Amino acid sequence: LEDALLAIATPGASSSSGFAANRLRQGVAELARRIAVERSAIGDTRDRLLGVRGEAQRLEGALGRRLLGEADRWLKELPDLGLGADLAGQRAAAIACCERIVAASRTARPSRP
Repeated sequence: LEDALLAIATPGASSSSGFAANRLRQGVAELARRIAVERSAIGDTRDRLLGVRGEAQRLEGALGRRLLGEADRWLKELPDLGLGADLAGQRAAAIACCERIVAASRTARPSRP
């Protein structure tokens, strides 16, 4: 995108500005597509966390409290959009939390029906 912006902004480069403008539009469209895909993936992960949160609430003892706290932390912090954020890594960690909750709920006796 930077080279397209440079070509558009360079005085006397009118012959290449059409190509550069088109390339810039394509780049922005690709960026918008990637953002939409990422937003959808984050939404799916949050939905999954919400779905297993109830299972964590039914777990007894320290394990249940720890897993519920972990799920709540991910619901609060996902996504972390700080500079250099690894969104795929964040999603993978949140999904691993979901899998731990599901595994624990299959092996532990629930505290209430």
